[in-house]
Amino acid sequence: MYDLSIIIVNWNTKELLRRCLNSIYHNTNKLSFEVLVVDNASGDGSAEMVEKEFPQARLIKNKENL
Repeated sequence: MYDLSIIIVNWNTKELLRRCLNSIYHNTNKLSFEVLVVDNASGDGSAEMVEKEFPQARLIKNKENL
């Protein structure tokens, strides 16, 4: 059980998502938390960036922008 669940819905905002995730992981050191990123079929490499740079985040890849 986590103290906090953070859910981020993303569509084609790779750089903003990167900054958001960096901020979360650098500023929540006293909490137990989970991060879920829901990517809505981004074409800018957002999902790949999450997989590569933030493997601790749970990534949900939708096949279309919901």
